[in-house]
Amino acid sequence: MGIPATIFLTTGYIDTVKSLWPQEIYDILTMARGKTLDLRDQGLGIVALSFSSKSSGLFSVCCREVDQVRAFLKGLSLSEKERLMGIIRAKLGVSSSETAGHEGPAMLSWQQVSAMHREGLVGFGAHTVSHAALASVPLDEANQEISDSIQTLRDRLGMRNISFAYPYGGLSDFNQQIIAMVKNAGASCAVTTIDGFSRVNDDVFQLKRIACNLSRPAFGLALSGGLSLLRRCKQIFQR
Repeated sequence: MGIPATIFLTTGYIDTVKSLWPQEIYDILTMARGKTLDLRDQGLGIVALSFSSKSSGLFSVCCREVDQVRAFLKGLSLSEKERLMGIIRAKLGVSSSETAGHEGPAMLSWQQVSAMHREGLVGFGAHTVSHAALASVPLDEANQEISDSIQTLRDRLGMRNISFAYPYGGLSDFNQQIIAMVKNAGASCAVTTIDGFSRVNDDVFQLKRIACNLSRPAFGLALSGGLSLLRRCKQIFQR
């Protein structure tokens, strides 16, 4: 069809060896030398880590506990998040050098981004600087996360029509103030992670999407609208 795929860039991580903070938390907990994370002094309580051994000699950690810590950190400002991640590292005895690049995918370089952009097979959009939860962080920080990521794409790629993706993208992850910031930063549209089709008269700054981490038959069903219908029916029957 000649329609390019779009990759939404968290611009602060391009050309670095850093992992996105949710991956970094997973890595810290996976490599933890202790089996209990005591965050009572930070307002979370005690997180009992359930480890299972792996053939590599490292450890995997229960997703439930990773999600618990991620949820605690998600709405914090970047500086507060980094402060608490430092505390978690210290409590568990895991240094930053131990988790650098651990199991996470390598980040794109700007050279790679520019090459793909020139080829035209892949488009790029903005996704904040640090993957901030925009509706939860201070408004000035949210505005800077949005505007800086969009401006970086203008400067690096010469783009003018730039789409934006809200980090996390659920109904609680953006609001009218955030939408206004995205508009004021010059984005042409914005996408959510809300499942479904967007129609002609829908707000282009609240576009729905269809998850594509599906099998080929399931993806075909999703594109036909059948999967969204099945999900809505399931929600109705579960009420």
